[in-house]
Amino acid sequence: MNCPCGSNEEYSSCCEVPTEGSTPEDIKQLVRRSIVRGFKNAGDVRGELCLYASLIAKELLALHNIRSYVVAGSARWNYPIFYEWRPDGREFHAWLITQYGEYVDLTIDDIQNRRDFEETNVFRETGYSIDPPLWCWSKRLVDRKYDAVDLGATSLEIDENGYSILRTAVHNVYNNLPK
Repeated sequence: MNCPCGSNEEYSSCCEVPTEGSTPEDIKQLVRRSIVRGFKNAGDVRGELCLYASLIAKELLALHNIRSYVVAGSARWNYPIFYEWRPDGREFHAWLITQYGEYVDLTIDDIQNRRDFEETNVFRETGYSIDPPLWCWSKRLVDRKYDAVDLGATSLEIDENGYSILRTAVHNVYNNLPK
């Protein structure tokens, strides 16, 4: 199987076994700020668009020669809401895994801004009183669990026009931030 990072190498000899090191802190912050501000500038909710945020973050990391791939599947946090893998019912979560084995989830901290959040038990029972899980960029997961089902998230369709708008907004922010 080709590696979902896009290297054209076999997954087993590319990203399956993480390389030593980690993403430099300044690059983590640059990518995160670009995603957060870009989505805000575009008027979109990161908490609803985990796949798009992960795909764009992958592009930004590639600009720094850091390989990564998008993964879709189920996710649970120390939080009353979770996502099971149900692609037909449009229920899933997407995140990124870097060449260093880091899990990157830049959308979960925005879950309370989802348009469907008021329909959840969390809102009905607490009225927003529970803080959302924190965003994640880590090799060790202590308060969450990600179960990968679709390496590369290739089974999921994206709205090319919507993706293009978000991508442009994020890249505009990225290009204007100090490097």
